[in-house]
Amino acid sequence: MGAFSADGQWWWDGAHWVATAEILLTIPVIVREWMQGIGYVGVGSIFGIPLVPFFVIAYMVVLRRVFKAYRAWTLELLSSATAQLMGPEEPMLAGETTVWPPLTWWPQVQRDFAVAATKTHVLMYWFTDYDSPVCRVIWVARPQEVDMRVLNGFLWHKRLAIGYGGRWWTLRGTWGAFEPEQVLQTWAKSRQEQVGPVVTSKP
Repeated sequence: MGAFSADGQWWWDGAHWVATAEILLTIPVIVREWMQGIGYVGVGSIFGIPLVPFFVIAYMVVLRRVFKAYRAWTLELLSSATAQLMGPEEPMLAGETTVWPPLTWWPQVQRDFAVAATKTHVLMYWFTDYDSPVCRVIWVARPQEVDMRVLNGFLWHKRLAIGYGGRWWTLRGTWGAFEPEQVLQTWAKSRQEQVGPVVTSKP
């Protein structure tokens, strides 16, 4: 277990080689306290209509707490998924996921792509929907084959841009519940360690 080919295109499951793009992981269910928070936001959005100016502030505070709890739950899923793939010898050191509210009447969280960084790999995942413990592996690569950038947007909204194989994936996050700097620093450190020191000779 935990063996990827050098090019990241294949994964050894202990008995067979499986194409990375065909890996489908079912992650053990973890208690999700954020669901209660979404319920509170939804009820408040109905009964708080007469007090819109005051409710907007409360809504944003509660929504931020929901997103933070949702992100924490997703990172647990990423850690579990990475452990299934890489084994205990190469755990996830940092990760990040899209934490963004879609345009709907009922408060929800949009989650699609997520990224995990280990000491020697970067793994890109995709979740089928916002409340699913099932995820697919998009690609696996060495840190030096990947590029990452944090982009600051309007009203403190951030984006994490991840480049690999000539393509870019973007993870968006809301204020106070999106911390892409953590996985960016882990990736940069792993990339530097794998490249190794530059050896020069004196004349």
